[in-house]
Amino acid sequence: MEISKTVVIVSSLVLLLTACSTETSSTTGVIANQSAKGSAVKTAEPSPSAAQTPEPLRLASEQLSKGDVDRTLTYLGLTISDFPGTDAEYIARLIESAIFLARSQSNAYILDSLTKGSKNSSSSLLGAEGLQRQIDVLGAEIETSKKDVNALEPKVTYILENYEKHERLQVNPAFKYTLTASNKDLTFYENVGYPIPSDYEISEAKQYAFEYLLQDLLGKVIKDDGTVDYTNYFYFAGTKLSETKSGPDVLDEVLRLTESNKYDERRLSILEYRKAQE
Repeated sequence: MEISKTVVIVSSLVLLLTACSTETSSTTGVIANQSAKGSAVKTAEPSPSAAQTPEPLRLASEQLSKGDVDRTLTYLGLTISDFPGTDAEYIARLIESAIFLARSQSNAYILDSLTKGSKNSSSSLLGAEGLQRQIDVLGAEIETSKKDVNALEPKVTYILENYEKHERLQVNPAFKYTLTASNKDLTFYENVGYPIPSDYEISEAKQYAFEYLLQDLLGKVIKDDGTVDYTNYFYFAGTKLSETKSGPDVLDEVLRLTESNKYDERRLSILEYRKAQE
């Protein structure tokens, strides 16, 4: 699946979508190409043993492995509130932010799919009712994407401001997610622009994108030994937050972490993006 910048032919939405186009394009290619090289490995600092792991954090790991993301978030929230100032709280916040990041990426992907289909649609095929449906669907996804970014930003900011105190911490217990949703996307609508997908079809495509991205993100951010690749984390998060107040700071951290390797692809990508914005 490939994500591209959006151009909408519905004139009443042009200005609104233009405001969102830069933000959604930051997700471009993420499902097909969310790959990055690992950061330099530092000596890991052992996390508490399984016997010392707070019960809600253990249950969060267990629920995520079962595919229950909502219950996972509940247990992560309980870990944060009941064990403040501990390694367990930090781990819970890190995993929570990764889930929010994957959700934000998946919703941006759906918005891109819908706007690409809008570009290829024909008013004669859609009719007045179809055009209104198209406007309503796009408007709803734009609002969802905005809310996602607003919810994600403070969670990433917390990690940025606190990670150096936990830089060598190993994530324990393990947090793994296995894709279970059927492969659904909006490719036909993207290419043809008709018919406009139903709410159910949009929901199915969004769920698949979310599960795919969450599995992929956790695999690229948390290594098999539990250490965290912060360069990958800040690269994916900073790309998604590039148009927010904290976005530049998050991307700056990637540049700092890769300053000893001027050929790092993530570093080059950020520098090219910033040059294009000048």
